[in-house]
Amino acid sequence: MSEYVDRVFDTINPGRPDRPAVIDWRPVEDLLGANLPEDFKRIIETYGPAMINEHLMLFHPGTELFNLKDHVSSRIEALKSTDWGDITFRGAAPVGGGPDGLIPVISTDRNESAFLVRAETGEGWNVVGFAFDGEFTEFRVGFSEWLYRYLLGEDVFGPGTGMPRRGAVKIQDLPKTRGEGIVERRGPARAK
Repeated sequence: MSEYVDRVFDTINPGRPDRPAVIDWRPVEDLLGANLPEDFKRIIETYGPAMINEHLMLFHPGTELFNLKDHVSSRIEALKSTDWGDITFRGAAPVGGGPDGLIPVISTDRNESAFLVRAETGEGWNVVGFAFDGEFTEFRVGFSEWLYRYLLGEDVFGPGTGMPRRGAVKIQDLPKTRGEGIVERRGPARAK
């Protein structure tokens, strides 16, 4: 896990300069009935709330705006109220929420979503992508590896969803409270 956390940090670095001072994961984890994976927490604490490469949204549990608990709650309700028809996940209708359902943690400007879900073995966490084609794709990797692969431009929401980018990662630090603006910055230069 820490190998991919380090790779993400090396690729996006530096962290948000005005990180929220209060980081209380209990409200989100109580809602889910599950402790979220540590690599996910470290990345969110370092960068959230932010938009990465003008595409991928990171929410944060300690902010008024772009709040992770609010995002998770609304997306779980949306999962519950959706008529999935023939769409399944692990052979059944998709179920949102924890501790064993799909936990919505990422969204994009292309209506893609990424979910955390416990591995079927019960050991660790996987990431599930949901793309515009209406299919769930489970990746048997932790959040930090999944995010690193996103940063490389790989298909992490499903087949054909990769977005290769050249140059430094673009970071938009999103406002934590009303009245704050968006601050744009770039990560370190990358090989082309």
